[in-house]
Amino acid sequence: MNSTDRKEAVAVVSNVLDAINSVAKSAMGELAAELRLKIGSLRVYAEQYINSGAIAAPLADVFDSARLAGISYDGMDYVRNVAENIMTSGFPASSIKNTSVRLALVEIGNVLAGIDYTSRHQVDDYIDRINDAFDIAETVAADLLDNSVYRALVSLHAAITFDLNTRSLPLPTVVTFQAPSIKPMLWIANRLYGDASREPELEAENHPVHPAFVKPSIHCLSR
Repeated sequence: MNSTDRKEAVAVVSNVLDAINSVAKSAMGELAAELRLKIGSLRVYAEQYINSGAIAAPLADVFDSARLAGISYDGMDYVRNVAENIMTSGFPASSIKNTSVRLALVEIGNVLAGIDYTSRHQVDDYIDRINDAFDIAETVAADLLDNSVYRALVSLHAAITFDLNTRSLPLPTVVTFQAPSIKPMLWIANRLYGDASREPELEAENHPVHPAFVKPSIHCLSR
């Protein structure tokens, strides 16, 4: 490996670690501290790992630690998007870029497995997002004629989609309720469910400018 390829590969690792660090800024506790130590260590030894062809394992460990530290779906998807958009020319850098995207997809699957969903609409949104993300990664693997990685990505994509679809079956759907006029969210919660404690749920779904003056068209759960 020449020095140009090596520097480009180290830069890719640094960019990916920067992205992980940026979404982990608010993470607290022992697992978050462990993540930051691993990020710092990998920065120091990245070139050494790249030279020996052993960068994948410590990089995967950082991704796994990021999820355990509480990085959300949106955070992990941000890291995936950053890695995906890194411009590379040499093979080592391109390989690390693609590996980072795939590791992010693995962790996205793990994050989705731990979410408690409240509606089919929520699940459908996640399915649309992972379809877009996996389609790009699968196309890259196919273009590189990397059959083993392509099959692994397709299998993971299918497993995540199957899990989401299965878990969505007993969930309520999102429907539209038309109030007679502008009403307080408390009135709407009582009118729909007979339960004022569900007001925060309706606020989260509709994002009113003010909960005392809610527009008549309301998105709500069917039960």
